Amino acid sequence: MSTCARLFNELDPAAVRCPYPIYDELREAEPVYVPELEAYAITRFADAQQVLGDERLFSSHMVKGPVPMRELGEGLRALAAEDPELAAMLSSNIMMDPVLLAANGDDHKRRRAIVNKAFSTRRIKAMEDGIASLAHRLVDAFAARGVVDLVTAFARPLPLTIIARAIGVPDDNLDVFTRWSADLFAPLGVNRPSRPMMQAFLRSQQEFIAYFSERIEERREAPRDDLLSDLVRAEEDGQRLTRTETLIICFELLAAGNETTTNLITATMQMLTLEPALMARVRAEPGLLPALIEEVLRLEGPIQSFYRTATADTTVGGVRIAAGTHLLVLFGAANRDARQFPAPDELDLARPNARAHLAFGRGAHGCPGSQLARTEARIALETLLARFSSIELAADAASLPYVPSYIARGVLHLPLRVTATSSR
Repeated sequence: MSTCARLFNELDPAAVRCPYPIYDELREAEPVYVPELEAYAITRFADAQQVLGDERLFSSHMVKGPVPMRELGEGLRALAAEDPELAAMLSSNIMMDPVLLAANGDDHKRRRAIVNKAFSTRRIKAMEDGIASLAHRLVDAFAARGVVDLVTAFARPLPLTIIARAIGVPDDNLDVFTRWSADLFAPLGVNRPSRPMMQAFLRSQQEFIAYFSERIEERREAPRDDLLSDLVRAEEDGQRLTRTETLIICFELLAAGNETTTNLITATMQMLTLEPALMARVRAEPGLLPALIEEVLRLEGPIQSFYRTATADTTVGGVRIAAGTHLLVLFGAANRDARQFPAPDELDLARPNARAHLAFGRGAHGCPGSQLARTEARIALETLLARFSSIELAADAASLPYVPSYIARGVLHLPLRVTATSSR
């Protein structure tokens, strides 16, 4: 098995846990064609910046990649051939249409401008008190236990609840929202999705569409102060979003606005538990938290890569790329390129170009929720450090299970031993 196959094709747990030696090997050469991906791996910062910065020449119409898209499509069709109910679901599937992540040109600009308004600085600032209140409420539920899985008790429900509330989902529906999020996110970065994974993916899609179709119609009749109402009534150049566009944006916000922030919060706390001196320093200087979050985004970005497709013959890193060729832009590799970040594997809270990382992408498709993710992570960490005088890892770090994906990155569970402070 080739080195690349261990990560990209087999999802070998050891390679998923630590892909960085593979990134280093790829980065030493010019952009390398990886047969398992049917794409070139883009690992150098300058090359990644070039590809991400030119939407015209490098299309995002297939961000999930040619192999995963083909395997998922074939698998779903095979399931549909055996199950009439699944066949009906597949025939009415609209979630593969490009709206934000996979859209380009004027359509993308129009939709993105509307979404940007929904993620305005004013709206995010207004959410801070609610984020802090929820963070404390979640901590209240486990503060006295002594041992907690931070992922399930805190890092997942915090951003999930916030994005659900922002879209307009009441708290009593959060259990099903959690299931949808897990099912819809699972195939990302998986070349050969399993049969149960595909079944869950399709069923949750259909439940999601049915639920939000009703919510969209409710907002048309009676708008509220939430993101879904903003999407329904927002206009750009005299055009409103269609019902399908609104549905798919909600779908993308669910995954991007929840799973990624969960992994950011978890990765930051994991790093603090592995480096007690760093935790002590941040406790003494809470103002360092934003710098810490930027370095964790650079070193352990929740999204490690996305695909692009060349629309014309071009050159990247000295290599000729033919029109129609796919490229996997490895943010996680570019963020550890010594040409851009000296001592790239070290966490440096004084790094002068810390925010130059690619964890949120770059260019036209840069993450619209990056400010919200940073805000949620900062408040989450402030809360945990204030509420617990001691936080330690309650498991062997090498045994922690990671999300089985070469695109998404994060641990599935983070067991911690915690000692609550005497008072809130």
